Amino acid sequence: MVVSYLFLLPRVLNQLLWRVRQGNLGQVLGGPDPFSDSPAIATSACRATARLSMIVVIFSVMCVDALRADLLATAALEDSSSNTYTFSITNQELVGSPNFLSGFTLTPTVPYAVLGTPNGWSVSDFDGVIFWFNQELWPYPHDVAPGLSLSSFVIHTTIPLSGLISYEISSWDHVADTFGPTTSSVVVVPEPTPEPSTWAMVAAPLLVLGAYKRFHFYSRTDCRSASGLSLSNR
Repeated sequence: MVVSYLFLLPRVLNQLLWRVRQGNLGQVLGGPDPFSDSPAIATSACRATARLSMIVVIFSVMCVDALRADLLATAALEDSSSNTYTFSITNQELVGSPNFLSGFTLTPTVPYAVLGTPNGWSVSDFDGVIFWFNQELWPYPHDVAPGLSLSSFVIHTTIPLSGLISYEISSWDHVADTFGPTTSSVVVVPEPTPEPSTWAMVAAPLLVLGAYKRFHFYSRTDCRSASGLSLSNR
């Protein structure tokens, strides 16, 4: 889950660094800026190093807090044809919730290629894991609001995809402007059914063979009947 948040780190760094530049780091820490009048830090290089260390600590704390609650969201398979699969995510949080969907992780079980990414989102994949994410800065216009859905997560696989496919959805708190909760589950991908062309290729030879046997059977029957009549006439 923490990996999902790494792609959203630019949002946090942008927010914190802006406050550092404004001399308002105390707004993040909940108290006065510890670096504004500290005699222990004499140079700007030391001050920058200390602030960066504090940013890392704050980022780690926010990751832990975000993992404590489950997000109300689901993923679904919208369409599948010719080994191409389209997924969607739905934000099931109550209207008014600050949690907007900002990340979607999918773990296919077969080799794949990413074909589609929603407008405003980016994608990264590594070690069999696909992660779509929104890296926009405030006001994050392409995050998925409560009650809404987002589609166009498209992949193509070299062989049919089926069974249980794991996913994870992460969110961003638009009120606190920090990480929101996450949720994880599976999407059920049904077994693929043969395409009509496949059925035709299999059925056509069988029909021809059946017609041939039937014709051959009736031809032999007619010959036997004709032979019987000629003998009786004698």
